[in-house]
Amino acid sequence: MTLTTSTMSQALDRSRRATRRFYRLILLLIHALVGILLQFGLLLASPFVSIDRAEQAVTRWWQGRLCRVLGLQIKVVGEPAAPPVMVAANHVSWLDIPVLGGALPVHFLSKSEVRTWPLVGWMATMAGTIYIERGAHGSKGVSGSMIERLQAGRSVVFFPEGTTTDGTSVRRFLPRLFSAAVEADAAVQPVAIRYLHHDGPHPCAPFIDNEMIGTHLIKVLGERLIEVELTFCPPIRGATERRRIAELSRQAISGIVDRQPVRA
Repeated sequence: MTLTTSTMSQALDRSRRATRRFYRLILLLIHALVGILLQFGLLLASPFVSIDRAEQAVTRWWQGRLCRVLGLQIKVVGEPAAPPVMVAANHVSWLDIPVLGGALPVHFLSKSEVRTWPLVGWMATMAGTIYIERGAHGSKGVSGSMIERLQAGRSVVFFPEGTTTDGTSVRRFLPRLFSAAVEADAAVQPVAIRYLHHDGPHPCAPFIDNEMIGTHLIKVLGERLIEVELTFCPPIRGATERRRIAELSRQAISGIVDRQPVRA
């Protein structure tokens, strides 16, 4: 039986993906072990010295390195605002956490079930994530935690869409938690995240439709690389109405997400 060029090409592609998955999985396990050892070292040192700055630096390094292990190639556009700032970003994937965490010294706000996810949950907890329960009452106490961090000079990231999307558009922003920025008198910086592929969003990046985290990770590990564009929009300062801040943030991010990518 004669193999066609197309069949041979598909077989070669599958072989390359399998090799990448195996290699990166080994690197991922090593990197997770390094993270555990670093956290253990910080825990041992904590009774003797203040480790806040060291912990932030370690967490940022670990997440930045994780992006490289996963094959994420990140391009940063614009400048991050100096802390304290509330960062409002569109939400495409769990990959958003290491992408933002490697670029900024921040705390995250995330849904409570993320805490139980393998690797990702540990990574999120290590980054000082504030967990929120689903439903209208889930934000009770969360806003106070966000205000405390902002008033302490820290920055906080949250995803006001409330869920992930396929990256082609931006959903309505829920305004409730923007009140934390008003109470803390902190700026809000919209940040647009785009995973690029040819002339549109990368098909492997979105984490949607109740996909299992392990299945999605294996898919990501097989990609040669995933280009990520991280755009820091101008900060919103002085606004005192949370719905207005939410809409301005959404407009800024949507203006980036909706445009066609400029490829080198």
